[in-house]
Amino acid sequence: MKYLCLLWLLSTISYAKVRELSLDLKRMPFQRDFLFPDRTNWGHEVRMTADMNIGRWFIDNQLTGRTYDSRFRYVAWEYDTGFYILPWLDLIWSHKSQHTMDLYRDKFPVTDSYGIRLKFVE
Repeated sequence: MKYLCLLWLLSTISYAKVRELSLDLKRMPFQRDFLFPDRTNWGHEVRMTADMNIGRWFIDNQLTGRTYDSRFRYVAWEYDTGFYILPWLDLIWSHKSQHTMDLYRDKFPVTDSYGIRLKFVE
């Protein structure tokens, strides 16, 4: 079953039109975050962006990781996905979540929403 899922995923990605695929590598000398308010010197930030279309479906995807003491301590995932209904109207679902890797918490900041996107200029 897992090989069938992998085959489906690879065939979907090969069919997709990739609009953007990028990797950002940043140094963060004095960054503060609300999950770690006393920590003022994060190490690095790695951000991967993958935006693609598959027919009338789209996904705008960003995965971010931050390091401190050479370990990933913070990971965030943001994506917008949906369908093109008309040239000026999209049906969208948005997800934003933030996770710490070295603290035990039951709940992490998560925002999920759905709606429509009206495009005035493209």
